[in-house]
Amino acid sequence: MKIIKKRIRNVEQYTSLFAQNEEIYIVSSLKDIDSSVLQLVGFTGDLVEGITILPKAVGPVSDYNANGKYLSHKDRPKETVYHSVWHRDWHGNYGFADMPYERYQRTYIPAPNVEITIIDNNGETLVATKGIENYK
Repeated sequence: MKIIKKRIRNVEQYTSLFAQNEEIYIVSSLKDIDSSVLQLVGFTGDLVEGITILPKAVGPVSDYNANGKYLSHKDRPKETVYHSVWHRDWHGNYGFADMPYERYQRTYIPAPNVEITIIDNNGETLVATKGIENYK
């Protein structure tokens, strides 16, 4: 199945076509991808079969894929956290100070770390993910 959209907000319509716990591969031909986009996500030099990279954080989805994200719990009470700041005191001396502030509690969601690989399929060079399990 070929998807021609630039942004997919809900993958349910695509994953429902596959059985539960079936592996799904996302594949695109190299000739359909501009070389500047390949450099932007992290491919450098010759695109030889077997090169695997974790794409750079370019947008919000690739940032989540590379770094993970925090889920803010606005239904819970706020917590006091501290961050260090470089400041000047009233004597003119510089130093670090821990400044408290209130924020909603957060839970870290680890990054999925989906890597992309250059593969060769009957002479056609493709960019593909490893199998992603369909959880439905």
